[in-house]
Amino acid sequence: MVAWLDDELPNLLAVARAAPTHTLALSAILRHHLHIRARFADADSSLTYAPGLARALGDQAAELDALRGLGDSYRLLCRYEEAITCYRQSEVIARDTGHQAGELAALTRLAFLHRLRGRYEPAATFFERALVLARGARHRVGECWQRAMSRRRPSRDNGALP
Repeated sequence: MVAWLDDELPNLLAVARAAPTHTLALSAILRHHLHIRARFADADSSLTYAPGLARALGDQAAELDALRGLGDSYRLLCRYEEAITCYRQSEVIARDTGHQAGELAALTRLAFLHRLRGRYEPAATFFERALVLARGARHRVGECWQRAMSRRRPSRDNGALP
């Protein structure tokens, strides 16, 4: 399957760009493939339409997934503010729809990005919110991860990214 995706990637990207209304599901598959292959710029250029399309179709689950995926693409391209915007939007959708796993994922990504940027206070706030959510959902793995990450202090030698 991976070899076929590699071979057909130019055609699939062309379809995704030319006929986005027929390719919402394709965008999720392409996003995963492009991330695995470290083709982040292709993921960004071909998947930016997905959140708006999902919103127009009234598909909040697809919009949540698309925003999270687009945020991941932006993060991997070091476009941190755009990633934060996507993650904040996905957090709101997840919270409004009661999608606890989606909210936990968004909070964790926001905490990580703020920590990466040297913004330790907002990072701690997002980690704490994620920890409360993980505990309430009895998500033990999420709880353990949040506790570990919120307690780690970066060394002064680790420079924050711009």
